[in-house]
Amino acid sequence: MLALKLIYDEQMESVSTSVNVYTSLKELHEKLGSYRLFRRQPSPTDIRRTVALLKKYQIIEPLDLMEDLSGESRMIIYPVSM
Repeated sequence: MLALKLIYDEQMESVSTSVNVYTSLKELHEKLGSYRLFRRQPSPTDIRRTVALLKKYQIIEPLDLMEDLSGESRMIIYPVSM
C-alpha cells in the first residue's frame, strides 16, 4: 500500500490535470526494491492474489488479464486516504 501511495503522489504532483494514475508491476517492484520492502521476488500466484485483493477493495484496477500479469502489466491506482 505504501509503494502504491508513493507512486500515486509522485504522479499526481507531475501531472495535476490527469484524473487517473497509471503504473506497471515493474514500476511497483522497482519502488518496493528501492525501499528494500521485500527480500525476494514474490511468486506469480502471490502477485495475482495481491492484485485481486487490491482490486476487490477498489485500490487498483488492472488493465490486463489477471492470467497474463507480467512486469509490463498496467494498472490504475485509485486515490486512497491513509
